[in-house]
Amino acid sequence: MSLALAAGLTVISATSAAAAPPSWTCAYVAERLPRALALQGDIAVSAGETRAARQRLSLPEAVLTRAGALAVARALGGSRLVVVRCLDDRDQTTLEAQAFEVDLPAAGEVARVVRPRAEIAAAIDEIARRLASTGPRGEAPALRAPAALALERAGPALAAATASERARGLTAALAVDPDSIDLRLSAVEALIAARDFDPAIRLAAAPPAPGTPGALARSLRFQGGAAQLEAGRYADAAETFSSLVQARETAAALNNLGVARFRLRDPEASSFFARAGSLGDQRQNDISFNRALALLFEGRAEQALATLDRSIEAAPGDARTRLLKVWALRRLNREVERGEEWERLMEIAPSFASLGNPDLARRLERIFLSERIPGP
Repeated sequence: MSLALAAGLTVISATSAAAAPPSWTCAYVAERLPRALALQGDIAVSAGETRAARQRLSLPEAVLTRAGALAVARALGGSRLVVVRCLDDRDQTTLEAQAFEVDLPAAGEVARVVRPRAEIAAAIDEIARRLASTGPRGEAPALRAPAALALERAGPALAAATASERARGLTAALAVDPDSIDLRLSAVEALIAARDFDPAIRLAAAPPAPGTPGALARSLRFQGGAAQLEAGRYADAAETFSSLVQARETAAALNNLGVARFRLRDPEASSFFARAGSLGDQRQNDISFNRALALLFEGRAEQALATLDRSIEAAPGDARTRLLKVWALRRLNREVERGEEWERLMEIAPSFASLGNPDLARRLERIFLSERIPGP
């Protein structure tokens, strides 16, 4: 069976080989491989989003079992899991990658690459070419390797336990090689995770170096727009995402544009989420949530309620969706139903006890930190 299997959305799980001590090379595999796959035409989840999914599932940062890795992949809407095992031996690194279907008992062949550790970026790119769902693409844009000293400094930062530690170390490494789009994307993602939005915005705003693959330059702009949203700079974010939508319309860019327009009190903000809902993205439940939120405050609670009922049927344990339903029923003066729904909400989220009344100031909208489109 082909190593690639059916591509869809790929989730990466990179861990040190059995009996091997933890290594920063594995952390770098988790960062670079999704970008290298994107340049081969596949869609892969970033290291930061995979890390966040593990945290939501209360899974340890240590080596995951295959069952744990599959749980992360399913939570992210992935159809393919790629497990990479890393082994450092003196000055050499061995990478072994195997692809698994998430919902079928199917696995690909093991791909094995052995390179000097100084060539770790090239080893990752070779793995990406062998994983590509449509076969290796000779014309795929090149992703330049970071300078050796920069990567030497970035490596320990990538393996750090906290986002703030990762952000500090990656920012320092980027000072050594400011033209590395690879390190800059990781640094901005770490800054956003650390909720240090202004430095993230500044870092994303600097023009990428000549020759940067267009897909990765777009990813950087998208990250900067997401940081603008998180920082409450809605007019700037609306400008960023409007530009991205004009260049290429995607569900993620439309979703974030909708968030910006909603916060700017655009009475038609829900239309952006409606358009996003017609495009391919594994995060459609989040887009539906945002549309319901916008409809609610546009005075269209009945429409919001229909959307919310479908979402609750798909994910009955989603407390925030149930909270929006309580708000919609309050707006519609359907107090008996509101009371019943409130009781259900309190059973699963008693911490929401103070949130019974619709509150536009509460920032519940779901912001996407990346697009899920193939690179070329």
